[in-house]
Formats: sequence, C-alpha cells, structure tokens
Amino acid sequence: ARAALRRARDLQGHGVVAQKEVEQAASDEAQASAEYQRALAHARLLGAAGDTSGELVLRSPIAGEVLERNANAGAEVRPDGSAPLFTVSSLDTLWLAANVYQHDLAAVRPGAHLVFESDAIPGRTFEARVNYVSGALDPQTRTALVRAVLPNPGHLLKTQETGTARLYAPAGSPELVVPSRALVTHGTETVVMLRTGPRRFARRAVVVGDDDGTTATIRSGLSVGDSVVVNGSLLVVAAMDRAS
Repeated sequence: ARAALRRARDLQGHGVVAQKEVEQAASDEAQASAEYQRALAHARLLGAAGDTSGELVLRSPIAGEVLERNANAGAEVRPDGSAPLFTVSSLDTLWLAANVYQHDLAAVRPGAHLVFESDAIPGRTFEARVNYVSGALDPQTRTALVRAVLPNPGHLLKTQETGTARLYAPAGSPELVVPSRALVTHGTETVVMLRTGPRRFARRAVVVGDDDGTTATIRSGLSVGDSVVVNGSLLVVAAMDRAS
C-alpha cells in the first residue's frame, strides 16, 4: 500500500492521475498501516519479541502429530476464538471405542483383554486393555460403549479406523460354536437338531451368544461332542412337527 501511494504521487506529479486516485491510495495506505499496527500489538501481547521483524513461535506442550489445522496464513488469531489453531496428538497409544451388546457386558470389565483387528490391516491383530465400561445402553442398538487403551507400535493404526474387537474368553470356559445355518427359530425358542442315531434326531433348545451370520456361539443347551445337523436342519424340524 505504501509503494502504491508513492507511485500514485509520482504519477500525479507528471499529470497522469487525478487527485482522487492519490487520495484513494493514501486511504488504502492508512488502513493497511493501522491493520499492521493492530496485528503487531496482538503479537506483543502474546509474547513476540522485536518489532517489524518479530515472530511468535507456538510450541505444542506434547510431542505428536498435527491431526487438524484451523489456522491459515494471514488469518487473525483472537483470544476469544472458539476453534483451536491446531490439534496435536500422540499416536503412540490410542483409545479403542467398541460397542458391546448387552448380553456380553457381564464378561467385560476394566482390565479385560481385547484383541483388535483393523479393517485397514486385515490379518494383523493388536492387543488392548479395557479401562472404561459405560453404565448406559444405547436405546436403539442395545449396546454399551467400552473403551480400551491400545498401544500403537510404529503408528500403524490411524485415528477413526474401524475394525473388530474380540474379548479373550476366560481360561477353562471354552465357547461352543456352530454354523449359523444350524439354528432354527421354533416358536419362541431357538433350537438345533441333534443326531442321536441313524435316522434319529432330537430337538434341543439353545441360548445363542454372538451370531455373525456365519458362526454362532452357544451359551447353553449343547455339550462338547454333540452332533448337530447343519444342512437341512429346518426340514428335519418340519418333519418332526408333522410326525408329532
């Protein structure tokens, strides 16, 4: 703005520009000078040294990576601004947030051991420890928030990644697992068909835990060694109903 004012005055001296243009250039220079002085005063209040060449260095209180930036070159920084200039976080350790169904919550408590597999790194697992279990259920999903501390060696995991978390089963209590297609809804019960002999079957009500559509865990109703009908179980149930 100052250079533009000098140029306008020089051109006026040669009769090239009118007085109005010189006055506009002078007004622009005065406004720019006032804005500069105001910015300089703000910088001094924040601790910047020097005058026209002073710089203010902002240092993060923690070592980490910049995850978000809301400051742009030339933008005014105000003490009453609502948005942080930068968001810095250490990725050495992350928080794992998992939604756990209500029927599984009894086995989840602070200190429990989780294994996490990221959708971005299939086949690689990461171990975590639960440090918080919410006391409230989501009314729509009937799940509770569980948070775990997740070490992140090599920063392989990124924030906001999704994946699957599994709880280590307590020693001495192995889960029974059957193919999901072995389950049949019969009235108000979920049943499986047991093969008790050649062409002989028995219907058994079971309590189902997790069911991902491929396999299902059985909480009660089956024992190790039971022979379960997988293919055609619905037809066997229907045949038994007709016979009875």
